[in-house]
Amino acid sequence: MRLFVAVQLPSEVTKSLWAAARELEGHWTGGRLMAPESYHITLSFLGEQPEPRLEAIAAAMDRCHCPPFQATLGELGLFAQRGGGVLWRAVLSPELCRLQAQLAQQLEQAGFALEKRPFQPHITLARRVILNPGTAMASLPVSAQSFGVEEMVLMRSRLSQQGASYQELYRRKFD
Repeated sequence: MRLFVAVQLPSEVTKSLWAAARELEGHWTGGRLMAPESYHITLSFLGEQPEPRLEAIAAAMDRCHCPPFQATLGELGLFAQRGGGVLWRAVLSPELCRLQAQLAQQLEQAGFALEKRPFQPHITLARRVILNPGTAMASLPVSAQSFGVEEMVLMRSRLSQQGASYQELYRRKFD
């Protein structure tokens, strides 16, 4: 099973991000908007895991102690990739970064090999984006929006030609 641990977004944030992403479409060629139901903040990507490891992942999540907290949508960014980049929206929250570090520690102690890239909290809005000539990321309109984070979820990802679909496997509410 292809697994990751994530923070899901409140519906009002998802709706706002979707509307903003649709408005930005005129600033790029190619590209494919992500479906709003796929919006999330990845805390830890675990890759392919056998089903018996689900209990160890849930236990690692349960060992994370975090009160509910606030996060804020930040600037837009573009991860450059061959054939077009990934357009994303930053998520700002020191508590989110502490939660991710705590989760990574718990997962590593449980024997999971994790990516070593620095954590950059974001929400993927579109893939294969090529900005129109003369368009600068800083010139694209964004508005700040804060939201509460009260839980994290273990998700299963299934890839198809239509994109990824996600299934929730476990939910950890914060203390």
